Amino acid sequence: MVLSVSALAPFNVKVGMDFSGEFTFEEEPVSISADIKNGFTIAGEYVVPYSDEIDFGIGLAYQFARSFDEVGANEDATFSFVPIYGVAKYNIEQFYVLGQLGYNMFNTSEEFTGDLKTEGGLYYGVGGGIKIAENIFAEILYSANNGKLTDDVDELKVNNSQISAMVGFSF
Repeated sequence: MVLSVSALAPFNVKVGMDFSGEFTFEEEPVSISADIKNGFTIAGEYVVPYSDEIDFGIGLAYQFARSFDEVGANEDATFSFVPIYGVAKYNIEQFYVLGQLGYNMFNTSEEFTGDLKTEGGLYYGVGGGIKIAENIFAEILYSANNGKLTDDVDELKVNNSQISAMVGFSF
């Protein structure tokens, strides 16, 4: 029985645009925010139907490197995240709402971090979508990536939040 359920589970591939969001640096009690440039994401998900309305699965995304959208910002100072997450969907006819929760790896260019080390952190996302055709869908997703920049003495928490518009294909 497990084989038949797994054989029916779709694999989703999606690509999308991450709209300009906010990148926050926080070291208690100071918090500094900066706007970031638009970016792109590619993702894959394996989803298993639990019931007619509910699906569960796992996903992996790559958020392409982007930089700050501030006057005088160094274009070579880039960052990216790679979230690995669980996903839950609630289907309502051709529409659905979804939630994602997991861990993301935090990557930066040397111009961004210098001698600081990067650490990943919590990833989460909430959104909704519509099934356009049998194997084609579109989504809007709000997501947040967390991480840290550290050296031998200090720890700087980082958060990147954004809204993404995704188009995908199920097979």
